Amino acid sequence: MKEIKRYPKARLAQAMVLALTGSVGVAHSFEIEEVVVTAQKRAQSLQDVPVSVSALGSSDLEGLKLRATTEIAAQVPNMQTQTPFGDSFPMISMRGISMSDFSPTQSSPVAVYVDEIYKGNPAIQGVQLFDVERVEVLRGPQGTLYGKNTTGGAVNFITKTPTHEDESYLTLGVGSYSRTEAQGAFQTSLVDDVLAVRVAGTWTEVDGYNENKLAGGDDLNSIDEWGARIAFAYTPSDDFEAILRLSASKSTPTSAGIYTDNYNSSGLYPAGGLPVDRETDRATLGAGSALDSHEFRSDRNAEREVETQALSLTINYDLSETLSLTSITSYDDGEFFAPEDADGMPLDFLHVDYAADATQWAEDIRITSDFDGRFNFIAGLYWAQEEIEASNRIDFTHDVAVLFDLDNPLNGGNGDGLVGFAECDPFGAGLCVTQYNEFDQNKTSKAAYLHSTYDLTDSVRLTLGLRYSEEEAELRNFNALLGGVDLNASDTVTSITQDMLLVDDFVDREWSGKLGLDYTTEDGSLIYASYSKGFRSGAFNGQGYYFPKDVSQVDPETLNSYEVGLKTQLFDNSLQFNAAAFYYDYSDQQVLDVDAATLSQFLVNIDSSTIQGIELELTARPTEALTLRAGLGWIDTEVDEGLLTSINEDLKGNELPAAPELNFNLSADYEWVVGSAGSLLLHVDTNWSDDHYHNVNNSVGQDDYWLTNGRVSFEAADDSYTVAVWVKNIEDKTYKTYSIDLQALGWDYNHLGAPRTVGVEATFRF
Repeated sequence: MKEIKRYPKARLAQAMVLALTGSVGVAHSFEIEEVVVTAQKRAQSLQDVPVSVSALGSSDLEGLKLRATTEIAAQVPNMQTQTPFGDSFPMISMRGISMSDFSPTQSSPVAVYVDEIYKGNPAIQGVQLFDVERVEVLRGPQGTLYGKNTTGGAVNFITKTPTHEDESYLTLGVGSYSRTEAQGAFQTSLVDDVLAVRVAGTWTEVDGYNENKLAGGDDLNSIDEWGARIAFAYTPSDDFEAILRLSASKSTPTSAGIYTDNYNSSGLYPAGGLPVDRETDRATLGAGSALDSHEFRSDRNAEREVETQALSLTINYDLSETLSLTSITSYDDGEFFAPEDADGMPLDFLHVDYAADATQWAEDIRITSDFDGRFNFIAGLYWAQEEIEASNRIDFTHDVAVLFDLDNPLNGGNGDGLVGFAECDPFGAGLCVTQYNEFDQNKTSKAAYLHSTYDLTDSVRLTLGLRYSEEEAELRNFNALLGGVDLNASDTVTSITQDMLLVDDFVDREWSGKLGLDYTTEDGSLIYASYSKGFRSGAFNGQGYYFPKDVSQVDPETLNSYEVGLKTQLFDNSLQFNAAAFYYDYSDQQVLDVDAATLSQFLVNIDSSTIQGIELELTARPTEALTLRAGLGWIDTEVDEGLLTSINEDLKGNELPAAPELNFNLSADYEWVVGSAGSLLLHVDTNWSDDHYHNVNNSVGQDDYWLTNGRVSFEAADDSYTVAVWVKNIEDKTYKTYSIDLQALGWDYNHLGAPRTVGVEATFRF
């Protein structure tokens, strides 16, 4: 990122103050509807939970027109997402804690859960945002309440559970880029008060918003997905409940258009006389004129694919009046295939394929107390078995091959370096380079956890949480080749087999936990302070291609978190204000280290970093018709000590990726009753993100930008139908959601967010 633009940050603080003071000054108060969450495995008011948590209910999701996990971040302070393979593979950042490695061997430091089931691998996440009751976002280390230990936080999707009330709805919509969509659900009682069923589904098709100007090429970054879920709720008695859920989804969009910029005349391709600048006439590459930001000339139109199947059984059983047992058994199976035209040009310079099949079995069993006394607890055991079959392929200069001197790992050598370009040998005689690897990984997670509370007084509560984790991983059937187009034995330059690996298994064991104190004031405000330790297990480098030493293992990362917070309700609960401040001591962060000279990729640990920040969230209802929500996040990240060994780059003083110093969101909902016919609902939301980097080198990133969305809907008085018009990215801003520094080749690689889109939808309730 060559230049960082600074936005007048005072305007953000002014917006929060105006929203607050404007709400306080009203003569009448209108109570805000209570938000009930299960962030602590109990049904609690959001305002009674002594942790930093944001919640979006089903009505919020509808008004915001959220379709994917990537869109949630704009509504949550200090949460960001990056999209290395489009929105079907989000990398979530929470308070500066993120994942830079996109290999399936890794587990994200921010966990994704669906109905309390951990979805670690991107191959099993799939399509989630349909028929959802709410989304809960927890910031900070997790582990004493949740199945998987994490350093960054957790995002929980809670889907709608069947009840015995007949209900059904159908939503149909059309919009920009030939958008067509449908979503609906049906619920009924099969056996009165004993067995209920709910069936839900979603389907969306949208043409790619990145126009492919190459003759015969499909437009890029389309949407083509469906998801379905059926759930049964069995309640034969007051003390027993069983919920069986089956779901499946499939997403097959065209791959993203790669936007290249920051061209470097000394890069590999320009040095050989090949133009790469997408904004200039490139007749030799089939280009006729300059390209706009959402116009591309791509020779590759392959489809990304994410396909999932899932089965889970949740049992809640009251052992006594004070103890209850919960068992969550789950099976997930999924696969993803992510092909990219990584050069962004109409030649086969750099094509990349990532693929994985993943299977996961998991069991989470716990006992929850409900004593009348001062002490209560949740104690549980967690077990998960994950099996992954993965393969990665990088095709390098298949249309125009690069000849290296023999010092390069591509050929071996004497140190003279680059000597020129030549046409690719169609028989793959070593001039065209292909990197390929395949492997199986088996990972077993075991844990025991305890979360306990003790009321020191009627207003002061002590929280103690403890977790023991054991993570075991095995790498099997590893093969890697570096060679020509067809990877034949005759043109193989280097190869790695399983028996050559220096490390192929490891076991990590760690204690983590939480110590907290909260105080409820006489007016009901909650003040809390806590210390938490987070843990993320080690991992193998899934990007090893050249030498056995490349297939390395990194150490676990740990995080010590110190947090204080306030949750308060004012003016008869017409205004809610929540604030949190935190300080992180972050050790051994796992990052991907790319050698620009050879494109070798290594997984390494950064010794230590420091993170500190603040989050402010406000909900106000100054009139009966108007509801305002605002969030402000400030974060400061700095690497204290760390080195990228491949290029001997000292990272000290660098910022962590996906961590803008300031981020802000504001939404307003206004309801206007139209006689006896119904209500007109006006919604607008806007969010601003400060400039930030996309890598720990601080060489690529995104300047500050605003995004604003709106929705106008009419809801019939009898609630039988709703008609809505919506628009997203009203100002048609161009912004980057992910970047990679490919300056050794001559450019930076970027994914862009969606341009302005509009649509109309109608919901019918039966």
